[in-house]
Amino acid sequence: MNLALFNKTLRDHWIFILGGSFLMGLFVVVFMFATNSLPMEQTKVWLDVPWIKSLITSLMGSDISSVMTPSGMATFSFTHPVMLAIMIALVFSIASGSLVGEIDRGTIDLLASLPISRSRIYTSVSLALLCCGPLMCVSLWCGAAIGRKLTGQSEIDLGQLVLVAVQFFFVFAFLCGMALGVSAMCSRRVVAITICFGVVLYAFTVNVLSAFWPALKYISYSSFFRYYAPLKIVESHSVQWDSVAVLSIAGAVFWMAGLIVFRRRDFPST
Repeated sequence: MNLALFNKTLRDHWIFILGGSFLMGLFVVVFMFATNSLPMEQTKVWLDVPWIKSLITSLMGSDISSVMTPSGMATFSFTHPVMLAIMIALVFSIASGSLVGEIDRGTIDLLASLPISRSRIYTSVSLALLCCGPLMCVSLWCGAAIGRKLTGQSEIDLGQLVLVAVQFFFVFAFLCGMALGVSAMCSRRVVAITICFGVVLYAFTVNVLSAFWPALKYISYSSFFRYYAPLKIVESHSVQWDSVAVLSIAGAVFWMAGLIVFRRRDFPST
């Protein structure tokens, strides 16, 4: 790893990193206020609607009616589409801007001319992006802790939310590996971002529709959302290590493929 390039990557994107982490924590607080204002009886009525129940089950990885507790409701903020969208946008922006963005701007020749191997360039950017993960996880947990304090929901188990945040980190790590791998293979930033969002759209669509269309269950294992199930963590009081292994292996495969291509490819002149 090259420390100067590591610091440069963080310095170039510090506004996105801090701003995104703040927004994620703020969203958790607002969400907890919103759910606290809803009567539990009314919430149960909504969950009796089949399509709503199926949709939430696909997002949470388990039937929420079996975990109708304050901790179970709080975990929904950790997998809400708005929160995931912030995290995904942050990952793709940094990954594409630090790799394929250099190629797209025509500055990769200057970077490659430095006495740093391509492997160290790729690794330095990767570690800088990966280091953003713990900050996001802490922001989510702090948002839950602040929301718990402000709303007076003392029944929420912050220890269980720590476990959810741990599994969230591995989802983040998978997206980092995928985004870096795709960025290392592309020559235009817009192409890399389009491919990455295409993967996310496919995963989200398959994960949601599999709850309504049984035939899609056979390919639902290809969706990374399947391996992020906060309610299962609340139910079992432990991280789902089998899902963590799948996310880690898949992310590592994408990342390694990107490294191999980045080391061997010719950079187009602009």
